[in-house]
Amino acid sequence: MKPKSILLFLVLITSVFSFKLTSQNIFKSGLLLGITASQYDGDGYAGYKKAGLTAGFYSRVKTGDHTHLQLEISYFMKGARKIPDPNKNDLNQYLLDLDYVDIPLLFRMEFEKRHLLAELGSGIGILVRVREENNYLDITGRRPFNRTEIPFHSGLGYYLSNGWEVILRYSYSIIPVRPHPSGKSVWFNRGEFNNSLSFSVRKTFGKKAETI
Repeated sequence: MKPKSILLFLVLITSVFSFKLTSQNIFKSGLLLGITASQYDGDGYAGYKKAGLTAGFYSRVKTGDHTHLQLEISYFMKGARKIPDPNKNDLNQYLLDLDYVDIPLLFRMEFEKRHLLAELGSGIGILVRVREENNYLDITGRRPFNRTEIPFHSGLGYYLSNGWEVILRYSYSIIPVRPHPSGKSVWFNRGEFNNSLSFSVRKTFGKKAETI
């Protein structure tokens, strides 16, 4: 089955079950919108200089007095950016756009008295758009990327009120999204990896959309 077919299937199944279980007050569902800052480990440049957006929806189910299991589906812009700096005689330019549909499954713990929350998990990312430039030359497709990635996620958040919350999340590829140009792999340096931060605002819907 192709990645787009898998994605469509997951979206349909998640939407149906989320709607049904939210109406029964078993699940809580919500929407998210945020900004991203990314770098690409393996391009030779450093810094979270590639800005982007993320947007999607999620559903969560209570697993304990202060814990939930949460499934998300979101559009997430990753990649890298290197801007020339003529003042330092640096004329190198690089741009990498990697847009994914991310489907993380997260364990979430809430600290009600302090309005804080923490999350940890993994999932799958399906690559839906690629663009790569080097010194303003389009090199998209010369070295193909894996169609899927498996990222690790960890985050901290603050619960506001009436179902509103903000979350800062760190994401890193568990397996390489592309081999090194040489194809070599040495210990933990097995290839090239996505490295991203995101800050999102979220709204949870339901009869009592609040931390438990």
